[in-house]
Amino acid sequence: MQTRLASWKHCLLNKPGRLTLASSVLSFIPSYYMQIIWLPHNICDLIDKMTCDFIWKNANHKGLSLVSWDKTARLKVWGGLGITMARDSNISLLGKLV
Repeated sequence: MQTRLASWKHCLLNKPGRLTLASSVLSFIPSYYMQIIWLPHNICDLIDKMTCDFIWKNANHKGLSLVSWDKTARLKVWGGLGITMARDSNISLLGKLV
């Protein structure tokens, strides 16, 4: 994920463009591993942190998170940005094995 992020940060993307990339690509990169193994909490937190930093910070790693991650990860209907949290997607993908 970090190599993908490094190549995208050099592009001139605005916040909605970063949000689209994060929700469509970044959240599905680790989905193969999430289907077969239970990821530890620190790995899921690291994935969420990288996604949050990609959305809110620029290429120089400067920027403020304007909204907390809990509010960002809500559904769009409930006032969030519609990004799925890594722990929730890990649980739902493992649930289909049951």
